[in-house]
Amino acid sequence: MELMDLLPYCIIAIVAFLAALSTFFSGFGLGTVLFPVFAFFFIPEIALATTAIVHLINGVFKVVLTGKNINWSIFYRFGLFAIFGSAIGAYLVYVLGDLGTFYVISFNSMANHVNYTHFFLGVVMIFFAVLEFSSFLENRKIGRIWIPLGGLISGFFGGFSGHQGAIRAAFLSNAELTKYEFIATSAFLGVIIDVTRISSYAQELTTSLPFALVATGAVFAIFGSLLGNQLLKKTEMRIIKWVVGSFLCAVGTLMVLGFL
Repeated sequence: MELMDLLPYCIIAIVAFLAALSTFFSGFGLGTVLFPVFAFFFIPEIALATTAIVHLINGVFKVVLTGKNINWSIFYRFGLFAIFGSAIGAYLVYVLGDLGTFYVISFNSMANHVNYTHFFLGVVMIFFAVLEFSSFLENRKIGRIWIPLGGLISGFFGGFSGHQGAIRAAFLSNAELTKYEFIATSAFLGVIIDVTRISSYAQELTTSLPFALVATGAVFAIFGSLLGNQLLKKTEMRIIKWVVGSFLCAVGTLMVLGFL
């Protein structure tokens, strides 16, 4: 195997490890970072599916580590709506994909055809990049009465683009959970959303799934979570947030312009 053939594996391994390590306590970030990385190597539908599987495996591992602290009352109030929202979001990906070309952008003699899925995924990624830069969701507390709505919104974006954790954290931050309940409940909710959206992505998981890259991402994400469980405190990492935001903005812009 040539060096260039190993490059995707090295990038996925490093990103998955660092993302899982740095976001263990926040409950979000792994999918946000991994999706644009996979999008560099695969079409968005495949990138969504591979990200979802890595995120699911890492989520299950986090539940194994922290599952005894799940707050079941919050889980039921949030999770049932999240499942519904995730199914809608994942279904929308394929509805948009069947619509064909949305518009064509010409650069010199090159014409880039942008379909509906690429455009809306790109817009969503740019939107979440702005949230990263502005820290709009940072320490934002939303009343417990809105938890079912949070489940629906978080599930929808989880199914559509994989961006579920930041919204979930905003809605759960005022749910009177201990640190350990927050981590465990958020992890289990993420697992449920991932299972729902993966079932909707099933048509992409038969012949097109890059199993070796998925395994690489999953293994290194688990290592990152394991180390995070041992070493990290719940801290704010502004540099990481700006790197993530810049990456999301760049990939989202490339999608909207038809380069991905």
